[in-house]
Amino acid sequence: MIKNFLKNAIKFELLKRFNFKLRENKSFSLFGEYFVSTDKGVFFIKNNTIEKKLNISTFGITLSKKNFFVSTSVNNNTLILKCDLKNFLEDKYKKWTTIFSKNISSDAGRIHQIDYYNDNLWIANTGQNTLTKISENGEWKANIAPFFCEDGHPINIDHNHINSINAFEDFLIFTAFKGFKKSIIGLVGKGKIYYFYYENIGIHDCVIENNKLIFSDTFRFWNHKGHGSLIINGNRFNDIFLKKNHAHCIRGYSSFKDEFICGSSNFGEREKRYNGKASLIVGNKNRFNDTIKIKASQIYDIIRKDGFRNDDEKEKKYNFFEAKKIIEKALGKPKKIRKISDCYIGVTAKKFDSSDFWELPEYE
Repeated sequence: MIKNFLKNAIKFELLKRFNFKLRENKSFSLFGEYFVSTDKGVFFIKNNTIEKKLNISTFGITLSKKNFFVSTSVNNNTLILKCDLKNFLEDKYKKWTTIFSKNISSDAGRIHQIDYYNDNLWIANTGQNTLTKISENGEWKANIAPFFCEDGHPINIDHNHINSINAFEDFLIFTAFKGFKKSIIGLVGKGKIYYFYYENIGIHDCVIENNKLIFSDTFRFWNHKGHGSLIINGNRFNDIFLKKNHAHCIRGYSSFKDEFICGSSNFGEREKRYNGKASLIVGNKNRFNDTIKIKASQIYDIIRKDGFRNDDEKEKKYNFFEAKKIIEKALGKPKKIRKISDCYIGVTAKKFDSSDFWELPEYE
């Protein structure tokens, strides 16, 4: 066991620092430029070219003007790493700094999506069932534990499987894989957390675009359809295309003007899902248009080269009240509302302990 532990650690260090360049030209042409995180690393897609920029399995990705951030894992640790953005884009030795690290009991507890906003990172801290805020340098600032046990204590293990997060100026959106045998989209802002339910467990992504809520019904778990769906304003988008093109696990979404791409990952038991090939699905506001094979089996997250998921985010188009109205139009009224102050826990996750402090003025 120690031998395998050391082998994994050494391999991880080598792969993250040295990029063995892989570049492919395809028969497609995209308008936007995107980063795609996968089980095989991070790919950069531009025009008709797919180029690998990082060789370690990467889930969440985000960037600032200076740095590129990834969430990853090795052995029993899940990590957030930081690299100079210019250095990341170049095909040479990469210097990474670990700014956040947690022990996990299994791969399911890996940190999922991360999002950069206003000099801070927000973490879908899956293994701790929390929304975690840290500075760009890794300074801890806050934990929001949105789910409680029946005795009123925050659940601080991978239970509801928080997996997506999207930060804005005065609100935050997150998704949780399960709750009450449904999925949950949470809206944080104005001192409260609003909980909206969706019929199937297993959703990912939370994007607001063109006054619509967009997320991935990754597995269509209770529907038993064999493939996921992209949900736009509460409706399934062009499902016929997904069925005809043998789409599987739908996860990851980003857009540029009228173009968007989402991920279709191989689906199956955990031991087998890494054997198949994943695809990027390209669409516009009316329909899906094409699929692009990628040398990975799992697509986790997609962002644009400028760090945003769409044009609306870049233009800072929405505020809390607009977001709440958009989510309610798609999913109906919230099923539960809690005070954010009731959901704070400290680094040690001991509610009511002296470690329970936070820095969260933007959402109070």
